[in-house]
Amino acid sequence: MENRPESFTATQGKASHFFPETAGSGNGSPRRSPAVHPSIRTKSGGGSRFSLILCILAAVVLLGTAGCSDSDSDDLVLTDALWVAFQDGEGAWQEIEIPENMVFDAQSVVTDPEGRYSLAILSARAAEDAEDNGSVQTVTLRTTTSEIPEIDFSGTLDSVDTSLEVTVDQASLDAGSVYLHIRGDYTSLWNSDTITLYPDTAPYDLAATLYSGGQGYPSKILVEPFDASALGHASTLDIVFGDFVDLSAPYTYTFDPSADEILDDAEVYLMTANVTLASLGEEGIDETNEVQYTAPVDLNAVAPGSSYVLDLLIDLDDDSSVSYYEGFAAPGNYSVSGGDIPYTFDGRYVADRSTGSLLPGVSWTEIDAGGNAIAYTSIFHGEANSIDYRDTTVVTAGRVGAEDTGFAMPDLSSAQGWYPLWSIPSDAEEGGGSSWAVLSSETLDNLSVSNLTMLSLDGCPRLADGSWIAIIMNSWQTEGDPL
Repeated sequence: MENRPESFTATQGKASHFFPETAGSGNGSPRRSPAVHPSIRTKSGGGSRFSLILCILAAVVLLGTAGCSDSDSDDLVLTDALWVAFQDGEGAWQEIEIPENMVFDAQSVVTDPEGRYSLAILSARAAEDAEDNGSVQTVTLRTTTSEIPEIDFSGTLDSVDTSLEVTVDQASLDAGSVYLHIRGDYTSLWNSDTITLYPDTAPYDLAATLYSGGQGYPSKILVEPFDASALGHASTLDIVFGDFVDLSAPYTYTFDPSADEILDDAEVYLMTANVTLASLGEEGIDETNEVQYTAPVDLNAVAPGSSYVLDLLIDLDDDSSVSYYEGFAAPGNYSVSGGDIPYTFDGRYVADRSTGSLLPGVSWTEIDAGGNAIAYTSIFHGEANSIDYRDTTVVTAGRVGAEDTGFAMPDLSSAQGWYPLWSIPSDAEEGGGSSWAVLSSETLDNLSVSNLTMLSLDGCPRLADGSWIAIIMNSWQTEGDPL
């Protein structure tokens, strides 16, 4: 008796780099290194912490059509699979296929009078050998058409190979440390060998920064744009020392803490027109409450359409932290007070076992006042029967009622094509996770989150001058007390 959903076989070979591989007590989604090359050193810096709640929806680009599973089989085996489903309002979950134009137009599909809808994607991976666990990762979103009227999947599939071959001359390397930035990734160079970067889509920008004198901020920068014609092609770029433009003397962005807040990391980014994040200064070593950063003297001449983002990671206690982002248009000496950053969210892990399976979720009794909450997230990981289970459940503010104090992962087991091993057993070993509240001065629809080309970045979305986002994260693990 066959227990493998046959229609998954066509897509099982696709890389799932858009799907979060970490869902424990971490503070965001992983960032993907653009290349592996003996002459480079890849780092995962401050921008990786941010994955504005809906970044996880980039996983949905790994589309597959699911077939029926055999729930009566006595010898179920976990196999590689992808499964996507849609829920109209509070109706039944059903499998979906994304239109050929790659735009999921929720407004034309959703019939719920309140515009409520949900999406789910599941990625399963079989164990490679007897010592390896298989894995099941599930992401679900509950939202409304007024918050996210459509989702654009264009430009995020790996079926169109887009690459950039870069060489940096020895004179630049002799002058200091050179970093290459594309999208949310960055790479430091060891020598002048050619390396290949993969921006995934176009248009995109390459930003190169040069650090000298052991400073924590760059002294020179180069920004090179590549237009939409680069999509599906291998472009080349030779960088020489004379291409770099001098940056200003350092400015200072100061954090004024209140109560027991501890600044764990601070960073300032240049965000280019095509949403490449280039660090202009970071403070995460000396345990000071400020970050020094440099900036182009003439931003429009160096990188038209660019802006700046402040990124702070603030520890509240052993189990709680806040990631704070603020946009600004012009460089200068600024400060932000801890008293102005929202901190209140007592989200706690809960588990619904009423269906016979474990449906992880979150509950709370208080959230920061002011009406700034735009989304909530529950992240869970556990293990059962040699399968690692990871679940991320996202609920936007439009789906949270005034009296609601929590939510759980939806029960997807009755949907067509659902495979029994995808359900988390009720007796699974609960490893850990986190509960998030995302607050912002902007509404969700103003943050340009509908295009997955933007969402697939492990960095902040574009923020207007003075606009901010705060992500309050409470983590838990089985080895200690929850939250």
